[in-house]
Amino acid sequence: MSYATGSELEKAIFDEESSGLALVREFWDVPASFGPDITTLLEKSKTVCPDTRLGWSLYRHVLRELRREYIDSRGLIFLSTINTKADARHQTDGLFYLPSLHPYLVTVDVFNKKESEIKKLRAKWEDSFEGNLYSNTNFQSDLYRFKKGVSEFKKELKKIKRILSREEEESLQIDFRQYAKSFRPENHFILTPQDIRSYGSRRSFAKLVVGYFLKVAGQKKA
Repeated sequence: MSYATGSELEKAIFDEESSGLALVREFWDVPASFGPDITTLLEKSKTVCPDTRLGWSLYRHVLRELRREYIDSRGLIFLSTINTKADARHQTDGLFYLPSLHPYLVTVDVFNKKESEIKKLRAKWEDSFEGNLYSNTNFQSDLYRFKKGVSEFKKELKKIKRILSREEEESLQIDFRQYAKSFRPENHFILTPQDIRSYGSRRSFAKLVVGYFLKVAGQKKA
C-alpha cells in the first residue's frame, strides 16, 4: 500500500488533508498551549472517529485492545486534528482520547514513506541497536527522530537556498536522527502506510497506543 503524497495518506485515514504552508501562516503568531488547544478540539468533536474505512478500523482495533486489557473504554475518541492549531503548532494529525484516563491521551503524526524504505530503515537501525531486543517502541522513537532530523536538515539547507529532493534524501548516507532536537514523547506515535496496510498491522499499531494507556492506568491505580 502506497500513497503519492502525504495529503493523500491523510485523506485516506482522516478524510481531511493539511493546507500546508497556509496552515503554518495562519497560526504563526498564535500562542500555543497543548492542553487548552486539545481541550478545545475535544469539546467541539461530534464524532467518535474519522468517517473513513481506515479511521474506523484503527478506532475499532484500539477499542478491542482496551477491552482485552480491562481498561474502561467508554467514550473513546479517535479525532482528526488536521488543519487545526494542534496540526500547525504541535505536529499532531490525530489523537486518541479516553475519558477514564483524562487528561492523558495519545497523539498521532502521519508520515508518508514507502513501505520498502521503512523496512530498510528498520533493518539498519536494528543492526546497530545495542540492546537485546529492538521493539516496535524503539522503532517508533527512531522513526520520530528520523522524521524530525530530516526536517531540521532541510531547514539548514534552506538557509543557503538549497532544496533536498526526495531522491537525494534516500540516496544520502546520513543518519538523520542526529539532527533531531528532541526525543519522542511516550504518548506520541508515527503512523506510516505500513501501519495501515493490513488487519495485523493496524492491530499492532493499536497495541502501541493501548500500551501507553495501560501504563497510565497502572500509574493511576498505584
